[in-house]
Amino acid sequence: MNEQQQSTKDVGEVIAIVYGIGSMIAFMYFSWQFAQQNGFLAWLLLGMLVPAIKAAVWPIWFFVG
Repeated sequence: MNEQQQSTKDVGEVIAIVYGIGSMIAFMYFSWQFAQQNGFLAWLLLGMLVPAIKAAVWPIWFFVG
């Protein structure tokens, strides 16, 4: 593997790590937000689905706001 391929791989790994950590933080935030807005029972029923979908696309919420 030459230097350019290695540096491209390294950049991709850094992006994946940042996205993964951001997704974990975003999931916790969106889960808390969902529970606050919809109540505990709704959070128990849908508390994994809605925040997980929002956390998967967290860069949109972060950069568009």
